[in-house]
Amino acid sequence: MSLSQRLARVQPVMPGVQRTFIPFGEWLPDLGSFNNPGVYLSPGFFPVGSGFKSVKNVSVASDAIDNRPQGLVAARDTASNIYVYSGDSSKIYSLTSQVWGDVSKGGGYNTAADDVWSFVQFNNKIIATNFADPVQAITLGGANFADLITSTNKPKARYVAATRNFLILGNTNDTTDGAKPNRVWWSAIGDETDFDPAASTQSDYQDIETGGWIRAIVAFAEYALIFMDSSVVRMTYEGPPTIFRFDVIDSTRGTPFPGSVISQGRNVYFISEEGFMVTDGVSVRPIGHNKVDNDLFAYTDGVFFDRFSSAIDPLNKLILFGAPSPQGILNRTYIYSWAEQKFSLLEHLPALSQYATILTQGYTLDGLDVLGTDIDDSGVFANSFDSRLWSGGLLQLAAMDSNKKLVLFDSTPSPACGITTSFQRFGRQKSRVLGFRIHSSGLGSPMASVTASIFSTSDPGTATTTITSLDVRTALDSYIPVPTGSDNWYHRFSLTWSAGLSDVIISGIDVDWVPTGAY
Repeated sequence: MSLSQRLARVQPVMPGVQRTFIPFGEWLPDLGSFNNPGVYLSPGFFPVGSGFKSVKNVSVASDAIDNRPQGLVAARDTASNIYVYSGDSSKIYSLTSQVWGDVSKGGGYNTAADDVWSFVQFNNKIIATNFADPVQAITLGGANFADLITSTNKPKARYVAATRNFLILGNTNDTTDGAKPNRVWWSAIGDETDFDPAASTQSDYQDIETGGWIRAIVAFAEYALIFMDSSVVRMTYEGPPTIFRFDVIDSTRGTPFPGSVISQGRNVYFISEEGFMVTDGVSVRPIGHNKVDNDLFAYTDGVFFDRFSSAIDPLNKLILFGAPSPQGILNRTYIYSWAEQKFSLLEHLPALSQYATILTQGYTLDGLDVLGTDIDDSGVFANSFDSRLWSGGLLQLAAMDSNKKLVLFDSTPSPACGITTSFQRFGRQKSRVLGFRIHSSGLGSPMASVTASIFSTSDPGTATTTITSLDVRTALDSYIPVPTGSDNWYHRFSLTWSAGLSDVIISGIDVDWVPTGAY
């Protein structure tokens, strides 16, 4: 529904007064601040149903690793035990009772500053690669990682995936041909240690001649998708003699941002040089055009392409795309609801290094000491003891923060602000706001921190003037009269709060106003 259609949904209240419902729509920064059909600014919210909810803040779930995190993964073994691994420039760590322990091979590693650790579970092993060192593997629950490949050919790789009982390596370096950023290797079927090409084992490699470098590989049970700089290629098993068939499904849109590639069900989301995209393995379509693409590229300076990071929030059906600042930290996150097909923005969290979706390990009483000794601390102990934080085996949105610690999004919601578009209610006339009512649903914590503001201006392209700011200490659905002073050409409305509205859905506001004069 267009903005004009929305504003036409008015109710007569008394002679000369009109009541209009203004919904808090999708965050659409690319459409500017005037006549925007959505919300112009929404940091701290995520879309749900017909409104928005506050994003939860993070709680600390581990001690720190030694250096900047460059990879994070969780896996479950056949006995349903949960294992969490992280990698940095020189080590790989395993998390036990909220403490990171070094499980590197002897001598450690040499991960470059602009490379990452790529992890995949293959049967009961975690396979890890960083391009600089031999491909690594550990049996879940084992003591240390070790070199995986035992065949004559031992390619190194930037990316690893697995499909149909083959281990796949992408963007490789081998002793015969050197660096081959467009090459894909696959192991012998059922033997992840053997990369010697042979018809009997079906191991082989393929150079993809179009699209630039391989930037990511996402594998499913039947096929894998290979994301190049400027193309997306589908890798489908055919069996001997070709083994795998390679089909270009999009020859113009790939990704230079490896960390932006994230799968949800059969769909894979990523950021191309055009903006936000999604593919179902058959075609690629844009999802950020006239919404957030321009905002993203205005923010991103292109220095830290390797530090984009993405993850799934399974509980809220969200995808989070962390965009690095000029300092290389993730302090601006684009949230996409695949259920609602809407975007929002997150800015008010502690600085993060990397997002991930993990399986929680849960806590023991002995493991609580690493998180603090004072139960009144505002960090992890802000969670109730029936929180998902304390129990194990659940999919959970997680991240590594700038302090190199694992954090979970399971605490008191972060600060949030929703601002409507600027608009002119009565065509070529001034208007005055008499009062408004905030529409909400759900149960939440006390509302004392919520502030409602009205901004009025004579020019929607200039800075607005705050006419009134009212502390909402009653129920959100109460009617709030507005003192005299909002008489002007253009108006917009804002709701802000510091924290605490975890279960409230804000859907919009009813506004009463009157015309006060023509041009």
